[in-house]
Amino acid sequence: MTDKTTSRRDVLILLGGLVAVAAGWQTYVGRSKSISFEPIEGLPEWRRVAFENVTRPDGGASGAVLVGIGEADHGIWPADQLCTTLYPDATDKLPVAVFSDANCPNCRSLELKLEQRFDRLALNWIELPLLGPSSETAAKAALAASLQPGGIAFRAQAMSRLRGPHIHPDVLVEAVRAGLDPDLLLEDFDGPQVAALLRRNHALANTLGVWGTPAMTIGKTLVMGDLRPDTLDRLIELEAARATGSC
Repeated sequence: MTDKTTSRRDVLILLGGLVAVAAGWQTYVGRSKSISFEPIEGLPEWRRVAFENVTRPDGGASGAVLVGIGEADHGIWPADQLCTTLYPDATDKLPVAVFSDANCPNCRSLELKLEQRFDRLALNWIELPLLGPSSETAAKAALAASLQPGGIAFRAQAMSRLRGPHIHPDVLVEAVRAGLDPDLLLEDFDGPQVAALLRRNHALANTLGVWGTPAMTIGKTLVMGDLRPDTLDRLIELEAARATGSC
């Protein structure tokens, strides 16, 4: 009887130990990654976040789920115009520009976290289509909408349905609901302004070293990939506290 009791107690102790080890491992895996920074070459006062080499295209993107830009050359954007282009609206909030692709798996995850912090952040969307014709369609439609009042509301409502090489009629219904002129939307879709904005966005990405999506700039700091909520909050605190180099 004693042997059985001892054996049962030993098993329970072993199981308890395994549970503790498993819990500790989950805590380790889910821990907040420390934030370190490195300068962006050629851009004085600009820096990028380095999460275990996530910001380096030659170092892999473990955990970031980034979509790569590839080898296309879209030129560069003047460094002295970065702030005014990324953050066109004057605001007391911390400025954030989000590089996003409609088909990017983690872009919406990051966007939702940022939208939940709208009281602290001034958000600007930078459409950066990387995944072929459907991404190009979504980006062009969003940029065409941005030329009209209500374009942001249209983007939020219709982005998930902008697929394929053409605008679906249902998307035009969303445009009307957002208060847009659907005829003007279609006209601007293939117009010179939208084409120029796409070239600008790719040039911004090249200048900053954005090689995939999601990516964002927060003040004069670049970060690649999606972020844990607590890491994002820490980054917001650090950028808001910067004494110099803010846009």
